[in-house]
Amino acid sequence: MGKYIGKISQHTAAVKALAWSPHKSNLLATGGGSTDKSIRMWNTVDMSCQNFIDSGSQVCNMVFSTSTNELVTTHGYSLNSIMVWNGRNMNKMATL
Repeated sequence: MGKYIGKISQHTAAVKALAWSPHKSNLLATGGGSTDKSIRMWNTVDMSCQNFIDSGSQVCNMVFSTSTNELVTTHGYSLNSIMVWNGRNMNKMATL
């Protein structure tokens, strides 16, 4: 069975997306809905927020690249876009 590792409570709207990093087993990315619009990176060992980005739009989906340290996110209201982020520093690399 699964093991309880902690509670994520810093998002101000529903968590609409999440992704486990294939590069770090204890790194979880979460994305908030339309009133939150944030992407947060969590260290699941101590449940600390390692990084916070205001994406400007609700986060609908996210996935880490398995070959590079990049995170791809899709967004709904209001930007309706796809964004590529540097997985190390969370700088935005591209918007489609």
